[in-house]
Amino acid sequence: PLRIRKGEEQKVEQAVAMVNDKIKEYQKMYAGKDKQDYLAMCVLMLAVEQQSLKYRDMESQQTKSDYLT
Repeated sequence: PLRIRKGEEQKVEQAVAMVNDKIKEYQKMYAGKDKQDYLAMCVLMLAVEQQSLKYRDMESQQTKSDYLT
């Protein structure tokens, strides 16, 4: 089991709900796979989203830096 800090409970519950919703979506789209396949799809999707946000933030910082110079 995971140990969660008191102040992070809501964030974790929201993340669990998001993952469960995504798994249900994948189950509808790709019927016949096992739970591990759906979890892998979900992890990959979340990693791609995280990378996109990271690059978007870096580009935003670069734009701000260019504007100030």
